[in-house]
Amino acid sequence: MSAISDKALEAYQRGDLDLALKLAEQALSTNPNQADALAVTGLVLAQRRDFLGAEGYLVHAIESGTISPTAPAALVSCLRQTRGPESAGAGLKALLAQRPDYTPLRLEVANLHYQASEYSEECALCAEGYEAGDRSHDLLIVYGRVLMNVDRPERAVDILRQAIAASRDDPEAYFLLGAALRSLGKLSDAREAHRAAMEQQPFFARSFYSYMRGGRVRSDDPVWARISELQPILSKASDDDRTYYHYGLGKAFEDLEIYDDAFAHYQRGGALRARAQPYDRRGIEREFAAIKEFFSTDALSELKGLGDLTKRPVFIIGMPRSGSSLVEQILSSHGDVEGLGELLDLEKIARPVMANLAGIDAGHTLWGDMAQQYLSGTAQKATSDASRLVDKGLHNFKLVGLIHVLFPNATILHCRRDPMDSGFSSFALRFAGGHEWSNKLRNVGHYYRQYQDLMAHWQAVLSGRITTITYEDLASDFEPQVRRLLEACALPWDPACLDFYKSDHAVRTASSAQVREPISKSSIGRWRKFEAHLGGLQKELERGK
Repeated sequence: MSAISDKALEAYQRGDLDLALKLAEQALSTNPNQADALAVTGLVLAQRRDFLGAEGYLVHAIESGTISPTAPAALVSCLRQTRGPESAGAGLKALLAQRPDYTPLRLEVANLHYQASEYSEECALCAEGYEAGDRSHDLLIVYGRVLMNVDRPERAVDILRQAIAASRDDPEAYFLLGAALRSLGKLSDAREAHRAAMEQQPFFARSFYSYMRGGRVRSDDPVWARISELQPILSKASDDDRTYYHYGLGKAFEDLEIYDDAFAHYQRGGALRARAQPYDRRGIEREFAAIKEFFSTDALSELKGLGDLTKRPVFIIGMPRSGSSLVEQILSSHGDVEGLGELLDLEKIARPVMANLAGIDAGHTLWGDMAQQYLSGTAQKATSDASRLVDKGLHNFKLVGLIHVLFPNATILHCRRDPMDSGFSSFALRFAGGHEWSNKLRNVGHYYRQYQDLMAHWQAVLSGRITTITYEDLASDFEPQVRRLLEACALPWDPACLDFYKSDHAVRTASSAQVREPISKSSIGRWRKFEAHLGGLQKELERGK
């Protein structure tokens, strides 16, 4: 970088765009390929919303070897403006082929895959940089995160420990390490990682929440002993961070049996999330009505024979907090079964069809291609040749008709739990994303009724096709219910399923701690501790009776 380019960058960083542009132009008049002067020019033009002009300078800067950490992100913004959101990736990938050692560019391409939920592609991109010798802290963090998303927590732990060794003052690395360790059932180690994150940044919001959820909070807990120090941080925190604090405090007060305070914090956290993620009651009603209208008895009969006859997929569906992680853990303990976690594959494949049910031509829809696309994707995710692959995408309860068309021999397991327990447990949980209905009790009740009505439709048009397992039956009559699960999957008896809590199968859901212990009845009737606050939920649920 020339001295003039240095001064241009300094002017840009302090916000003096006119001077930055003038100095960059001066540097380019001497050397039109001066990479960092090109980058500064592109960054200034992007700030001034001259996206087309900025794009040319930023591309030239990257091709000329700039090391600017912000140029790739600015280029993504420009490409989205000039070519559309879907076209940004192709341009960046072409540049990455020229600059494979340029970490900021690699991470921007990885981020595009992340935003599109293309985790396998993101993981491959990070692995490529890692294998080429990139041990930068930023790459290690992104690589560790995506390894979790592709269900490789053991490798994630290794990569994240390397990230911590490279820079011990990053709470994000400790948070991600804690999440990976918890998914592996190493609960004590996970809590220690979250404590380390909170040492790096006092009460680091996500680690505070994960720490509180990672074990029973007692009055002598070392984090709880300092809880008075949280108040000034909470009052200045962003709304998003405050949600983590309120849900974490709710869990702590519940463990300490101070139920009114616990409910107050759950409610505050939910209110903040509801403000950012409003729930569309009418939209949900229209969506579910369209599903029922399209997947009628007659339509399902006409679509018979268009899918794949494989028995390999096992779909676990239902509402959250219904015992689905337990069911997956039981099945994954079987020698012929591999659990793939909460997949989005089917939803993504089905999106073009489900978004326009009223307008599609069922006779010309490529149902067989959709089935093969799903089977290919799950086969790539599998790490074994297991005869059954479990997809625990609970939201697939909306896609039962489609599942039946695509995979008429697949197993469909419906997990149910007392609606008050399921509903309150969802309300008291800070979901990672979506689930807008869970933030207010009346919306929990409304969504549950829509789900219940749709499941009644599936039972009517596909009689006998769905096996329903209730959490309460599993807790009170365990072995017979496990046998029933295996029979539904056409699997032979395997006693290892009774010792599901000893399995090393990774679990990334909110139930990752519970499934590491033998089944218990302790969570049955949890809602009654909060009964004084749940009258609205009860009334909303009763409207469906």
